[in-house]
Amino acid sequence: MSFFKVIEPLASGAVEIPDLGVSIGSGATVILSDQFNVKDLYLSGDLEGLIIAGTLDVELDFGTGFTAVSSGDYTNRDALASFMNIYEVTNENNNEDLVDGSEVNSSGPGSTPLHVHDARYYTETELGNTSGGGLIGVDTSGCSFSSATTAQVWLQDLCAAIGAVDLDDVYDNDSDGIMNVDQSSRDLDFRSDNANDIKISRINTTVQDVLVFDVSSDELFLGALSDANNNQVDVHVLSNLVVDGDITFTGTITDTTVNELNVTNAKIFLRDGAATGADASIEVERGSTGADACILWNETTDRWQVGIVGTKFTIAAIDRDEDISGNWCFAGAGATSPNYCMVEKPAAPTVDLGAAGEIPIAMLPNGIMAVYDKSNSRNKFLSVQREFMTFSGRDNPNNKDEYARIGDFTSNQAGGRLIRNATLVGISLQTNSATTWTAEVRRNNSVTVLDSLASGGAAGAQSGAKNTDFDAGDQIQVYINSGGVNIDRPLIRLEFAYRF
Repeated sequence: MSFFKVIEPLASGAVEIPDLGVSIGSGATVILSDQFNVKDLYLSGDLEGLIIAGTLDVELDFGTGFTAVSSGDYTNRDALASFMNIYEVTNENNNEDLVDGSEVNSSGPGSTPLHVHDARYYTETELGNTSGGGLIGVDTSGCSFSSATTAQVWLQDLCAAIGAVDLDDVYDNDSDGIMNVDQSSRDLDFRSDNANDIKISRINTTVQDVLVFDVSSDELFLGALSDANNNQVDVHVLSNLVVDGDITFTGTITDTTVNELNVTNAKIFLRDGAATGADASIEVERGSTGADACILWNETTDRWQVGIVGTKFTIAAIDRDEDISGNWCFAGAGATSPNYCMVEKPAAPTVDLGAAGEIPIAMLPNGIMAVYDKSNSRNKFLSVQREFMTFSGRDNPNNKDEYARIGDFTSNQAGGRLIRNATLVGISLQTNSATTWTAEVRRNNSVTVLDSLASGGAAGAQSGAKNTDFDAGDQIQVYINSGGVNIDRPLIRLEFAYRF
């Protein structure tokens, strides 16, 4: 009779059952009832100890297939005695002892009861008494068993009483209106068959569902809209609400905490999922103070704007290389702090040099502020500060074809020496009378003319479009080329910008 199965669950080695003389292999499953009779299994103390200790798992077949039995619930008498009765009734010829109970008190060496239960059965008279159901734990207040003349009639009366219970009336018949869930490790479970919804409703003249588990849409609905008979049902969360998924709002979100809204999200989306672009804003209600303040995304201009509703100003994004209009004032943090600071660059920048008409500014080594000069094809960083050199002729009208003086010396003897790499950006000429002549810029006692400016029969001339590079340490010289004509007290000024 195949009803008793053991399993070696740990797969850690064979398990010996000494008093049965059998070994259960590592991870093996064995139906012991195919090898031993019921009494042998019942009397095996070694088997019982191994099951209770969890060394072997046990499964029993009560006629509907093998079912696991926990080691904590297992004892020989509970699990095997019933199968001994089945075995004896179906396999033995003389079963009177099972019928009259004479084997219950059998004792002595080698004499073990085939099954163990109460020492007597309840009699027909006892069960037929009005309180007879109480003998087996049945509440007899709603049942009458006095008319029962046989056990069969008594069971029929009991079945009729159970069948008369209407679960719809449980709450009405409950004295305190409370359904208690107080059994250890027992949860209250309203379980759908995955076809029918689960609802909590109220009735006025029509049913209004206030909680619905819609199994077809996999949704749980809380609250209810008002109808012709019942008011709207709101959902009020009195403590924390934790949501692991997404939240979708179709109404207005109102924060009544007044103080602050704490958001830990890395992003806040306005108009999330919109198919087309449109303006979006954050507004501050100012009440009687005036019109509301706002930050607005202007979809038409693709720009952020800030200000008062109705009077907003565009926010310039500096890293977008944008033109900024209006007056900007930098006052600094205090009376003794600088107006603003620029970070010194180790070398002249070579990228992000602006569009046409835009002039990049950089703080270059030695704390020199420079601009990227795009005029006159210069296209280089030149210092904002300028160095001027002044050259002159002798104090008389007879200067011609000679080096101009710088200070007390002629420039071919002691020219002006440049401190840094520089670019000649401008030249101006002036004489005491209108004359035609040319001022030639040379360096380092070389006769090579690097730049020049001519005065065509006028008392002076100037040019700010020069673009001639010189190096640090160059000695700058100016030669008065008059073509043999006397020049009356010539004065020449050179403008240099430091080059990077």
